[in-house]
Amino acid sequence: MTMIIDDYIQTVLFDIDGVLTDGFMYVDNEGETNKRFSYEDLDAFTRLKNAGYKVGFISGEKDEFTEFVKQKFKPDIFVEGSKDKLADFKTIKTVCPQTTFYVGDSKKDSGLLAYVRYGFVPKDAALCWPNVLDVPGGQGVIANVAEVVLDERRSIGAGAGLLKAVLKELDIIEIVSAAKAITHNLRQGRRLLICGNGGSAAQAQHMAAELVGRYKQERKPIEAIALTTDTSIITSLANDYSFDKVFARQVEALGRHGDVLIAISTSGKSKNILQAVEAAKERLMLVVGLSGQTPIEGAGYNIKVSFSGADTPRIQEAHLFVIHQLCEYLETRLGGCE
Repeated sequence: MTMIIDDYIQTVLFDIDGVLTDGFMYVDNEGETNKRFSYEDLDAFTRLKNAGYKVGFISGEKDEFTEFVKQKFKPDIFVEGSKDKLADFKTIKTVCPQTTFYVGDSKKDSGLLAYVRYGFVPKDAALCWPNVLDVPGGQGVIANVAEVVLDERRSIGAGAGLLKAVLKELDIIEIVSAAKAITHNLRQGRRLLICGNGGSAAQAQHMAAELVGRYKQERKPIEAIALTTDTSIITSLANDYSFDKVFARQVEALGRHGDVLIAISTSGKSKNILQAVEAAKERLMLVVGLSGQTPIEGAGYNIKVSFSGADTPRIQEAHLFVIHQLCEYLETRLGGCE
């Protein structure tokens, strides 16, 4: 089963019998009884701790083996001999149910499994539960959980690292130049038009909403129009002309000398964006381009803010950062007070 982790996890807890072990007692050649667990789980337990998670056990057993586990695994949280696991969990002041992952295997675990954000059982658990791991008890349960939890953190960490790298190359001068130029034109009674496709369309609408409404403070509205919102206009232009014309035609209808067009394209190559830029250029509008690794082609824009890297989501996040900076600049200089 594929586990989907959609919230931040801080604590990972396990039962011992039936989870760390398979729940059986074994007799060796010398007549000694013992329990079995996978040393892969010991390594995974250590990796979770080293990654900053609080990791531990809540067990109904209290015997020589639980003492062995306590000494061998060195858990951050350790409860043994529990008669009510949910009640014992609630006494631990350093944990929160919404950030806890717990693995149990029996009816005695059901209360705690239902209480925490992520409650799972091993593949061979006696308890019927909707969230089931890929492996049975005693055969790498902790390793299975660690793989998913650590992979999620690596994925998020990698995305954050890429965004940091993109923003590191940010040219502040480009943003300031764009902000000043837009402010100058809007002070002359001009309007702002914004266009983009897909996620960039959403950002165009987001920016227009921040300016017509408010970004951080109460002030007069700033005239801004997203060319991405009127489905009747967009579909009729796409149908009667082509999709390449959906923004250019609106610029021809709404744009005037001195108005501003912000053209957003992560690829820098979108044909309908390029045609909008050309239409704005013909009307002597100020054109500001937000793009990715490949700047918006042609000489139609006056100012461009571009970001290197081929990771589209990170470029879009960087564009949103720029949009918010522009909104704050325009708001403090154009909004006034109502």
